[in-house]
Amino acid sequence: MVVRSNRKKLVIKFLASFVFVLVAIIGIPYGIREMEFGLVGAGILALCFFPVFIRSFINLIKPSTIFVVKNGYLISKRKKVELALVKGYYFMWMGLSNYICLVKKDGGEVKINLKNLVDLEDFQKELEQYIPYVNPD
Repeated sequence: MVVRSNRKKLVIKFLASFVFVLVAIIGIPYGIREMEFGLVGAGILALCFFPVFIRSFINLIKPSTIFVVKNGYLISKRKKVELALVKGYYFMWMGLSNYICLVKKDGGEVKINLKNLVDLEDFQKELEQYIPYVNPD
């Protein structure tokens, strides 16, 4: 099983961040030329969406793989967990990112960042074949 980034979600992020980047590109030079510091400030704040714009553009061109279930392991970009040691999982939000949290049999937890690119509904049915779903306490 391979879980990849959701194209529809990426297009929405790309278009929404493009609007803010466009405001920054137009607002900063116009605000400087007309000496309107409110417009310059709004343009600088809109530049905070530039990393989201770049990340969504790159993922639209080349969709990223969030995690893979293969040969009894759940493999993400940074972590590899043996499925025999996992007793359940749950979906959680932490800050501005969403995670899938794997609960191990020894009581430990492994958090895999979904990068706000996939929802639980995108892969829950397939993942329940390997791991049961649990509710966090």
